[in-house]
Amino acid sequence: MRGFRKINAKILLGVATTAIMAATSAQAQVRQEKPASGTQAEGQDEIVMAEIVVTATRRSEILSKVPISVSAFSQKELEARGVRDFSDVIRLTPGLSLQKSSIGGNEVSIRGIASSAGASTTGIYIDETPIQARNLGYAPSTAFPSLFDIERIEVLRGPQGTLFGAGSEGGTVRFIQTEPSLADYSYRGRTEIASTRSGAASYEVGAAIGGPLVQGMIGFRVSGYYRRNGGWIDDVDGTYTILDPSAASYGDSISFNKTSTINKNANFDTVRLLRGALLIDVSDNFTLSPSITYQKMHNNDGVGLFWLGASKPDKAQYARYLYQAGDPATNPALTALSGTNREEGNDRFFLPALRVNWDIDFASLTSNTSYYDRLQSQRADYTRYYFRYLTQQFIPPAGARANSDFANKQKNFVQEVRLQSGNADASLQWLVGAFYSDNVQQARQPISQNFTASLPVISFGGIPFGVSDGEPFGPGSTAFLNTFGTPLLPGSVSYDEDRRVDESQLAGFAQADLRLSSTLKLTAGVRIARNRFKQRVDLLGPESNINAPYGTPCEVYAGPGGTCTVGQGPLTPAYPSATSKKVETSVTPKFGLTYEPDSRNLFYATAAKGFRPGGSGPIIPPNVCDADLRDLGYNSAPTTYDSDSVWSYEMGSKNRIFGGRASIAMSGYVIKWKNIQTNIGLPTCGYSFVDNAGSATAKGFDVSFEVRLIEGLNITGSVGYTKATFDDDVIRGTGVIFPAGSGVPGASAPWNTSVSGVYNLPPIGDLNFYTRLDFTHTSRERKAGATQSGAFGFNPLARPAPAYSTLNARIGFTVDRFDLSAFVTNITDAHPYLTLIPASQPIPYDPVWASTTLRPRTVGLTLSIK
Repeated sequence: MRGFRKINAKILLGVATTAIMAATSAQAQVRQEKPASGTQAEGQDEIVMAEIVVTATRRSEILSKVPISVSAFSQKELEARGVRDFSDVIRLTPGLSLQKSSIGGNEVSIRGIASSAGASTTGIYIDETPIQARNLGYAPSTAFPSLFDIERIEVLRGPQGTLFGAGSEGGTVRFIQTEPSLADYSYRGRTEIASTRSGAASYEVGAAIGGPLVQGMIGFRVSGYYRRNGGWIDDVDGTYTILDPSAASYGDSISFNKTSTINKNANFDTVRLLRGALLIDVSDNFTLSPSITYQKMHNNDGVGLFWLGASKPDKAQYARYLYQAGDPATNPALTALSGTNREEGNDRFFLPALRVNWDIDFASLTSNTSYYDRLQSQRADYTRYYFRYLTQQFIPPAGARANSDFANKQKNFVQEVRLQSGNADASLQWLVGAFYSDNVQQARQPISQNFTASLPVISFGGIPFGVSDGEPFGPGSTAFLNTFGTPLLPGSVSYDEDRRVDESQLAGFAQADLRLSSTLKLTAGVRIARNRFKQRVDLLGPESNINAPYGTPCEVYAGPGGTCTVGQGPLTPAYPSATSKKVETSVTPKFGLTYEPDSRNLFYATAAKGFRPGGSGPIIPPNVCDADLRDLGYNSAPTTYDSDSVWSYEMGSKNRIFGGRASIAMSGYVIKWKNIQTNIGLPTCGYSFVDNAGSATAKGFDVSFEVRLIEGLNITGSVGYTKATFDDDVIRGTGVIFPAGSGVPGASAPWNTSVSGVYNLPPIGDLNFYTRLDFTHTSRERKAGATQSGAFGFNPLARPAPAYSTLNARIGFTVDRFDLSAFVTNITDAHPYLTLIPASQPIPYDPVWASTTLRPRTVGLTLSIK
């Protein structure tokens, strides 16, 4: 532990030393550039580079004056870099990570504070409304707004519990939409068309306009946007032969012979966005700002998974086998399924909001009222999983198909009121506020298969449980009935989970900044919240039957010589349900010290606490998971889990050097995370549960810079390093869930680097030409969970996501209000296996491997007007 503390101290000390050296260099450079006469004011010739204004501290400040680690992207920068969705933001932001599951879920983390269990560790805001989803069910996800007519994106690293609440344990991401103007008209338009190598065309069109309806009194802004991302993965039919049953040959474990293409470029997706907003000046110091945002996303087939054995990544040829449900009318071994064979999904939300601002003599009062309504659905192909799960075989018969349909709902009401000091020059700046949220989230998952009713034997983990004509129902009975005791539900549903969470939070918060001198400022804040949680879980379907016989002899129920009848007596089906509640009070303080010796240099240190409320997990079906639970020392899966918390310690600086030609911002941090809410998978039965398991430490640093090398040439970049590992062995029973020193699952890759260069050529008449290059690099992920030797559920064939780099380029010109450019993304056609999984996931050792990767090289044209 002593050596560990020395390492932490070295990180913070190293950042502080580097910052002081940069500041010293800056001051020396300024002194050197002063004329000998001394008549010129200090800094008069200093180059002033444009800075973005942010509201990360709930006040409008330029980025270099905010004493926390923030990455901010303006609309202009987003468009220049070709950023179209949140995944692009991830690669440009140190410490920010987005993990996507093979069934449509996602998980955002900052600085390694990642968890696929419980409440989100990262706050996601649209304007003033938190929209992050709790990890409820088996495919939870958070929706992200389209990046059109977005004024800016702010990524706040480190706990933001004081000002942004319990959902911001690791940090906060804010999407700030463009506001109406009372004085000036403005408009923005963008259209784009692009072609992906071996894929379909992509295109978009968007328009926004705003201005005064009544000069100085009523302003408006409306926007609309549509985008279609062309697909590049084919759904195919064919046959395959298993060459390596151990699956150790990965893509070469099978030989695949394609016979036809069923759906060409099947994985396309679309998004539609509409927004309207008003700004009403009721009086000189009182304004109303109502708005409504609507968005609907659709993915046609899947979330980008392809079969390695059916694809040729070097040629950008990607495919996956499409399991097509057979017709029960011609194949009596099958039962009827509902829906299509496509893994389609939809995600719709609308967000009405009302902001009220009232400037009074000594302070400003802000009220935000909003309601977030989201409905999301995603179908996943479970054919290989269920066939392997119930038969231990690898190749499903023709016509076999299994589906899992995930449906998630969110209905969030949020009310916040803030009162903050109005005199920006006062020695004491203060803010007090109250926050209330009432969130309802529901997750449902029906699973259906068309082949299980006629299986001759059903087994789990290689052990037969039910056989046709066997116990307990005897001749004429099916293996399915002898296992589960009741037939499939309509639509061939064998499992149906319905979970509903009602969660409320009432909080008060305050923060004060006291200027101790002209260069020194002290910050202190605290948030006290009362969190209430209630969950109702209901399970239906044969797999959830508490009285399922699992092949138990009939005499156990009816005595020697007795008979057993389906659905009667002790074999009458019964299904589990449970209601759980938790009430917790959280206190999240923050302390900070800022030193600003001059206008070019700012140094800061902070200590802040983050909190995540507890909750309750799923119900694990009886019998089939008992062996896994016993291995972990559990008699049954825990039904509730407690809160977890972090303490973060950070030092950083923001400096302008070389006469203003360069700016640099850097920070180093150590985060102690205790009582971590952890998702624990059960490898034999494929289910999982949540428990508080162990503690971890995240440490690292991030650096961002901008340099004007010569007139017209700007270089910007960032480097981030994160190491999030468990402090000690996390042990349950006889199993080590996570060994000491292993990575926290879902945490970001250790290194994240981005560098961009922009060169504006000298004008030619009214034409202003420019060119830019954008390079990003993400290192290999740290071993964690299934990829970590010694962990419970370790799979020696599982691999962390590899290191990869991307290179994008754009060249264009502006004339008047128009901007026309040509671009290429993923110039090198990088194709890392980002989500490498067995196709029977979560059951391992399938010779069929699947993965996701980057979109292949794409070339296009963009026309903007503003």
